[in-house]
Amino acid sequence: MKKSIKLNLAILTLTIAIALLCSACAPANTVALADTPEPTPSATATPAPTPSPTPEPTPTLMPELTFEQKRLLLGIDNTLPIQTSCMQLVDFSFNNQEIRFCTVVYDNHNADLMKDGYGVLDFYSVFDQKNGYLFTVSIPIDYNTGGGTVFLHQYLDYIVEINPALEGMKPLIIRNIASIAYFYDLRGIDYNDNETLKKWSDIYVSMDDSEIDKLGETFIPIDELVNIFLDATDQEKILPFWKYVPGAQVPDELKEFYPNETLLPEGSLTPIPYVVPAD
Repeated sequence: MKKSIKLNLAILTLTIAIALLCSACAPANTVALADTPEPTPSATATPAPTPSPTPEPTPTLMPELTFEQKRLLLGIDNTLPIQTSCMQLVDFSFNNQEIRFCTVVYDNHNADLMKDGYGVLDFYSVFDQKNGYLFTVSIPIDYNTGGGTVFLHQYLDYIVEINPALEGMKPLIIRNIASIAYFYDLRGIDYNDNETLKKWSDIYVSMDDSEIDKLGETFIPIDELVNIFLDATDQEKILPFWKYVPGAQVPDELKEFYPNETLLPEGSLTPIPYVVPAD
């Protein structure tokens, strides 16, 4: 019991640090039957031909991309190392499939969203911290401590705005990147048993405060982060960056795999109010 309490306290500490630091069917085949005269006793009726059913089209399966091609899906526009305490992994369902993002948080000072006792935070893709906006939360704040009064995993209950390209998304889980493997294991969520995520998670489970602090202060080079994310995330869970970044184009190296993409127009993105999708 003491160990569980200590783990929760460590995660809560990390959560507060995060708050501070940093979405024509073809008609059925029919056969017209003409009126046919009654056959004479000596005549043999010819049966009407049975129409052949139209075969269902075979869906085109996306081939497994190479590592470098998957890297292009992320739209990397950041070269600076990122502190582990500032990063989260977020999973949600979107268009009947699971999607995963690695995110960072920024303070939002939009007066229209701010209200007494609440802080507003914007979540961006860690790989594009300028244009990769995803969603906004408005969480209760304790102004005596400057920290949030809810845990990080509860932030998804406080989403107020989202990228319009993500409309209809349903949040599943959010945790700090350094501890998420523990919670993935609890929920049976696949992360390909990524060794780095497991090692980081083991540090939190160990309850070694000094090691937890040391890990939280560690900066991860962007190339190393890409390796971790791509190893832990199946290809079908990666939402290509041009689907949510205004003005983004499909890289030339991927056009053969994404030939008919609908791209977002250039210009400033206007978030829309978040509506919880019906189950």
